[in-house]
Amino acid sequence: MFFNSNVTVEPCDQTNDCLRDEPEHCLFSDNIAANVTGLQGLSPKTNKIAEKILDERSSQLHKLHKEHLRTSYYAARLFHLHEIQSNVDDVLQPRKEKIISTLDEASSELHDLYKKHFRILKYALRLTPSVFQRGCLYSALKAKFFQD
Repeated sequence: MFFNSNVTVEPCDQTNDCLRDEPEHCLFSDNIAANVTGLQGLSPKTNKIAEKILDERSSQLHKLHKEHLRTSYYAARLFHLHEIQSNVDDVLQPRKEKIISTLDEASSELHDLYKKHFRILKYALRLTPSVFQRGCLYSALKAKFFQD
């Protein structure tokens, strides 16, 4: 057993001093470094209180350790997912740019086709005999092809 000679032990009088909210008060100073069960000069009542305090602190430490492990695990997973995302972005970026440029070209070609088609329809309308028929057909075609 490890015993630190710098640890100060305040003897507990047999009153209710050890039973108050802070039972550490009559046991040791803040620099406790040894397991108190078995230190000589302490009463059995004080030993039980010391064991209870050590058990509580051990339990708290165990909970904190588990929480630390869980947090470390999730941090590692998050870092791994971030690496995967950056790798996917690096791989997909050229493809995304190519798809966008292809869509832009297709949109431009489609716009040109609409313009040509509309021009042809305008020439066809000029060949329509009546002005009323031309106006109705022109309005219908304009509404159909240029809904924006």
